[in-house]
Amino acid sequence: MRHPVLLALFAAGCGILPFGSKDDDRGVFDDSDADVDTDTDADTDTDVDLDEVSVVFKTSGAYSGNLVEIAGSGPPAAAADTLCQLSAEGGGLTGTFKAWISTANVDAIDRIDNVGPWYLTSGDQVFLNASGLVGSPAVGIEYDERGDVTIDSAWTGTQSGGRWSGVDCDSWSYGNGGGDGTTGSGYNDSWTDSSDRPCSETHPLICFEQ
Repeated sequence: MRHPVLLALFAAGCGILPFGSKDDDRGVFDDSDADVDTDTDADTDTDVDLDEVSVVFKTSGAYSGNLVEIAGSGPPAAAADTLCQLSAEGGGLTGTFKAWISTANVDAIDRIDNVGPWYLTSGDQVFLNASGLVGSPAVGIEYDERGDVTIDSAWTGTQSGGRWSGVDCDSWSYGNGGGDGTTGSGYNDSWTDSSDRPCSETHPLICFEQ
């Protein structure tokens, strides 16, 4: 019969830690843990006060391409703004919000005031200023007004650079088959122009605080 005390002394002399050690649950010592920084605040802005910064989010609600009818009234871009504002208020966000949306009469880039930087409801910074809207976001716009993840592509009618794509569900007044609207999704330029989708599909909107 092997004596447990002798085995323990032998293991210690060889530098072997027993399984179940608090230093390594696998029984293999790894001193790299000693240098690991467990403070994640340097990588994520979990302490951002959303009442003190400008917010951008993707609506939890999804809509057909007939935004005018869904909002109840207004010119197309204003109808999209109404849906953004209702979503923001439903999520407990303060401030005024506009949709990232283009029509033949107005480009999305010209609708957004330079009140950045903009943050997601997760606390991550997305755009430093309005000039950045012509490029790529720092992270994907994949959080809604409540802070929940949403990866659906959003109606934009907007090509890369912030200008009208020419594909906008008949100025956001058509929600049936046979028409298309530009949508955006992702981390690069495709955040505003990833594909044209049928107007009968339902997609969220991207909303910027103003």
